[in-house]
Amino acid sequence: MASQDPAPDWKRKGTHRVSRVKAVGGTLRVAGDRLVFLPSELERRMHAEDWSLALADITGFRVAPVRVADAIVGGLRPRLALDVGRGTTHLFVVPDPRAAAEELLAIAAEAAVDARVRAEGGA
Repeated sequence: MASQDPAPDWKRKGTHRVSRVKAVGGTLRVAGDRLVFLPSELERRMHAEDWSLALADITGFRVAPVRVADAIVGGLRPRLALDVGRGTTHLFVVPDPRAAAEELLAIAAEAAVDARVRAEGGA
């Protein structure tokens, strides 16, 4: 049945940088044709909100270099960077950001092919 699922079972625990001085802990996961971040229960109690972005809207999956200026929101670790155009990038601290970027790129490419097939009236 796993091969029939509309989206892969991809998820990682991590933190989402929501401002220059704040990061939210939770889970980053693929849900259908979207990438969503669900804050932990503790973060929800502090009014953190879910975050979501269509995979098709992401123009780049990469590893952001370590910057001392980011140390307060995730330490001196490389981050998964999701580029969405117009100079906007969403940053996540996840285990092995390089592997996460490669996996998400493959998932997004597959989702784009599936969407094209559906739009053309295919299976």
